[in-house]
Amino acid sequence: MLTIGIKTFCRPHALNECLDILFSKNNKYYPIIIADDSLPKYKLQNLEIINKYKTKTSIEVIDLPFDSGLSKGRNSIVSKCDTKYIMILDDSRTFTSELNICNMIKFLEENNYHLFCGVINSRCGNNRGYCTLFNSIKIINNIINIKTKPVRKIKSALFNNIYETNIGVNVFIAKTECLKNVKWNDELKIGEHELFFYDFYKFGYKCVISYDCNFEQVNNRNYPKDLKKYRDRAYNMYSPSKLIIIHFKN
Repeated sequence: MLTIGIKTFCRPHALNECLDILFSKNNKYYPIIIADDSLPKYKLQNLEIINKYKTKTSIEVIDLPFDSGLSKGRNSIVSKCDTKYIMILDDSRTFTSELNICNMIKFLEENNYHLFCGVINSRCGNNRGYCTLFNSIKIINNIINIKTKPVRKIKSALFNNIYETNIGVNVFIAKTECLKNVKWNDELKIGEHELFFYDFYKFGYKCVISYDCNFEQVNNRNYPKDLKKYRDRAYNMYSPSKLIIIHFKN
């Protein structure tokens, strides 16, 4: 019923820790699809790591051209997924046995929602910034200005702290068919986050976030020094000029 999709790029140490935690702290293993657009030397290291775990579950590796980007990688994963649900992770994130995946799926099965976000408590305030409802939207000169309002708490027998939201952190379980309809923009190699959730909202899909569902941030998440520039694009407001930019306002 569930596939785990992992996008990795040039940091085998992070992928190793991600998979190590996943397999050492869980008894139930789900099929995994990994999209890899690393340099060849890192792809070889990644394959050595992945081969250690192939005896425990099915792992498919999608070999992408160098620096295809997060969006292309995730879309490739979704295109290969044949289960009803998919969990989206980056190589710097993982989960433990404390994450109640069955209840996350059960909630989506029983309610009119399409995507279930978790949180990463080790990242502190970052979770709160990506938890809000869209109130009004104006588009001026290709800039999407979104006024927000507080999230709405939902009553649930499965979770104590669950809220309706229009955006969340990039750790979630979604209905696979929804991600086949709403894709990440392949032109965005990084900085794809806000546009994806905005498009998801425009399509009419609904999201929830629960602070009871804590994912883990792996310790070794930094890029090698010669590749740090690729990650830094996110902090330099990287975005192709012809693509829209989103501003959030309270």
